[in-house]
Amino acid sequence: MLLKSKYQSPKTLGNQGQRVACIESNYYLHLLYISRRIVVAQSAVKKNEIIEKFKIHPTDTGSSEVQIALLTDRIEYLTEHFKVHAKDHHSRQGLLKLVGQRRSLLDYLKKKNIEKYRVMLKELNLRK
Repeated sequence: MLLKSKYQSPKTLGNQGQRVACIESNYYLHLLYISRRIVVAQSAVKKNEIIEKFKIHPTDTGSSEVQIALLTDRIEYLTEHFKVHAKDHHSRQGLLKLVGQRRSLLDYLKKKNIEKYRVMLKELNLRK
C-alpha cells in the first residue's frame, strides 16, 4: 500500500493519494463502528441486569426505582468519561440534566414511599 510521506506532494501521488487516504479513513471508521457495536451490546446487557435487579413486577421497565438506577449507572459512566475528557463541555451539560432528572425522581419517590427511597439510596450508594 502506498503511503504519503511528508516530502511527497499530493499532486505527485494523484488519485493514488486520495485512494490511500480513503482506505485509511474507511478502515478507521470500520474499527470505530465495531468498537461502538461492542459498547452498545455491553451497555444493553448492563441495562437488562439493572432492570432485573430493581424491577417491582415481572414486566416492569419504567418504575421510578428502575429509572433512578439506570440514570445512576449513566451518571457514573459519564463521571468516569470526564476524568479522561475534561474539556467535553457538551456532555457535561447532559450530565447535569441527568443529575437533575434523577433528583426529581428521588424527590417523587421520597414523597410516595420513604422506605423505598431509603433502600434506593443505600443500594446505589447515594448521599441524601
